[in-house]
Amino acid sequence: MPQVDKVGKFIDAIMHEADARRAEIEKATQKHIDKEIQKAEKAAKAESEALVQRRASTIKQDIGRDLSHRQMEMRMALFKRREEIMTEIFSEAKKRLEAFHSSENYEAFLCRSAKIATEFLSGDNIIIRVCEADMKYREVIEKAFGKKCEFMADNTISVGGLKFENAEQTLAVDDTLDTRLLSEESWFESQSGLIIA
Repeated sequence: MPQVDKVGKFIDAIMHEADARRAEIEKATQKHIDKEIQKAEKAAKAESEALVQRRASTIKQDIGRDLSHRQMEMRMALFKRREEIMTEIFSEAKKRLEAFHSSENYEAFLCRSAKIATEFLSGDNIIIRVCEADMKYREVIEKAFGKKCEFMADNTISVGGLKFENAEQTLAVDDTLDTRLLSEESWFESQSGLIIA
């Protein structure tokens, strides 16, 4: 039996050595696995953070594009509304001027306009332009103007009023309601607070 004991002890020693080696290998393997898991977790975390960053950047860009588009739409709506307001106001103003053109005060307006024009115009070659409907006021206007003058119908005058020309001095005075309305439109645009910056 001594041989068997020796073999048993030898096998026990081998088994003990194998268990120790197995424990070392398991420990090294576990250490390697833990290290690889940490590396994988770090990589996954970095990848997820990069993905979150990319997604956040994409979302910001989308929101920025949407915001920009909405701002553009709002500005366009404001421009449109401003134009509507201007059109409404000056359409109403034109209606009132047309009503004034039909009133009894219109003739007095033409006479005042003719008197004021004499301060600016001298000479004999005076042409007074009026809309076709105002040709009936020729005598009254000429009397207020105080000089002989030539009258011409002018289809560019739609609301009313007078345009004066002095051929000798190449001077013109425009006192038409059309021009007054147009100048008020420019003034209104700059003073109304409807400017969109």
